[in-house]
Amino acid sequence: AQAQLRIGICYYQLKEYDNAILELSDPLTEKLNSDDRNDADYILANSFYNLKEFDSASDAYKRILNNSPSEDMMNKIRYGLAWIHFQKGNYESSFKLFNLLAQSKDDSIALKSLYWSGESKRYEGKYDESIEIQKRFALKYPNHPLAESVRLNIGISKFSEDNFEASEESLLQAINSPDPIARSKSYTLLGEINLKKKDYSKAKSFFQNGINISQIPKELKDRCLLGLGVSNYYLNDNIEAIKNFNAINEGDTELDKSKLYFYRAEANFVLGNYSKSISDYNSIKAEDAQMTNNVSYGKGYSYFNLKDFGKSAYYFTEFIQNSSNDKKVNECQLRLADCFYAEKDFVKASTYYQRALINSDEFNNDERAFFNYAQSLFKSGSYTDAIKVLEQIQLKFPASSYADDSQYLIGWI
Repeated sequence: AQAQLRIGICYYQLKEYDNAILELSDPLTEKLNSDDRNDADYILANSFYNLKEFDSASDAYKRILNNSPSEDMMNKIRYGLAWIHFQKGNYESSFKLFNLLAQSKDDSIALKSLYWSGESKRYEGKYDESIEIQKRFALKYPNHPLAESVRLNIGISKFSEDNFEASEESLLQAINSPDPIARSKSYTLLGEINLKKKDYSKAKSFFQNGINISQIPKELKDRCLLGLGVSNYYLNDNIEAIKNFNAINEGDTELDKSKLYFYRAEANFVLGNYSKSISDYNSIKAEDAQMTNNVSYGKGYSYFNLKDFGKSAYYFTEFIQNSSNDKKVNECQLRLADCFYAEKDFVKASTYYQRALINSDEFNNDERAFFNYAQSLFKSGSYTDAIKVLEQIQLKFPASSYADDSQYLIGWI
């Protein structure tokens, strides 16, 4: 039995957890004395934990509880069970155990447990309680390496509460951490905060600093690349923005891909790559009305610029139907009128020109649109109304070339 225990421990130290479990699950270990049996179950539980077999790990820990463990072993078991609860997302249960262990006489366990009790509250979404615990940790252990992580965690909590000013204050301290992961997280969040503040130059700088950290985790690197691309888009550097977006492996990312596709579509649109824009718009899985409307709007203009007026009209109509209160509705009615005009459907064209030009003051000075409106009325047989609009053009735009064309068309009618 002692041999089984020693072999199991060796396998555990070699990180061969499957073999450790095989040895320590052998019925021979039942012959060990009480303390050795507890040691065997403790190594067994940790082996299961490392393989993410949390239920089996929990069973092994609980066997020790029923076998009169020492106080030191009891603390180790509670710490292990707390971690199992944390890994399984049972943050309230993990907090209770970590909070209990924070009072332990074992300074090592007490220190780590105080820190993770704060993290349990943060993951539970109780940010104010988490921040209080984190501050208590920083006061009690100011020189401990985890004190650097506390600044980051407070920044994350404040970010989650949309308290960006306080979050930024903590994160600016955390970027000095010796831990590259902490620095990566800090730069990523600082970039995202400044995106929300529309300070795109500052956001770009933070995202670039994050990417420059060689040990940055992939998930954070993808967030920085996306943020960098969005920053460059708003800074009108669309070629660079597309490079940033294309550096993300779409098939292996935890990002919101709809956001990636949307901004890449927008950047390609500005560069005149309308077919590429449409391809990305089509890939978006819109989960809210605003994104749905933005996609309809973008596809409407992309097809319009490709002179596919039938499809363009379809998406402008979709936008108008779903966005009655949007400030871009009149603009889309004007574009819809242009689509019908190009398709020689002059009855519909005149209807939408009237809505965009007569029922709204937004395009009151668009002389081209007024002339097309008059032509639509004329070509649909509404001669009297056409003459009225043509006369209006002469009054509103006397210096325009359309004034002469209007006079000619009046004479023709």
